[in-house]
Amino acid sequence: MAPRFRTAEQRRIWEEGGSPGSEAQEQSDSTGPADPADPRHREPPSGVAGMERRLRAGHETHGAGELFDSVAERHIDNSFSPRQRAALLRVVGAARGVEYRGVMTDRAGRSGEAFSVATAYGGLPKVQTLVFDPRTGTLLSDDEQLTSDAGALNVRVPAVVLSIDYLEGG
Repeated sequence: MAPRFRTAEQRRIWEEGGSPGSEAQEQSDSTGPADPADPRHREPPSGVAGMERRLRAGHETHGAGELFDSVAERHIDNSFSPRQRAALLRVVGAARGVEYRGVMTDRAGRSGEAFSVATAYGGLPKVQTLVFDPRTGTLLSDDEQLTSDAGALNVRVPAVVLSIDYLEGG
């Protein structure tokens, strides 16, 4: 699937970065290239119900932890329009177990509106936090912190086990 860009600036950055993905690549493992027939690889919907279906697609259960993972995953390969971001935020805000945490500063030093969920999705008890730009609704960061049990991991809780800052995109 050819990349899509919302702005000429996004295209310029992609081209300056060597235009990754512009040429077909042969895959020999089981993960292969994305299937364009899969609805998760089509243009994201701008309505709340459609966005919720998109975010829930491919997850075996439908808790808030899975939703947060899906939001983070979708931001890796999608650039959302303002209407799509608004729908996504409405889905996150309405999900059971999601707590609004107020203004937080992410690890890149940006302030944003934070939403968290306490979950054991993935096997261990953790808090997942998504931070969004208050003006644009753009996802700024995704953070996961173990809260009470590290399982077989050799870390003391609380322990940050995932931290992603989205520095470009939309």
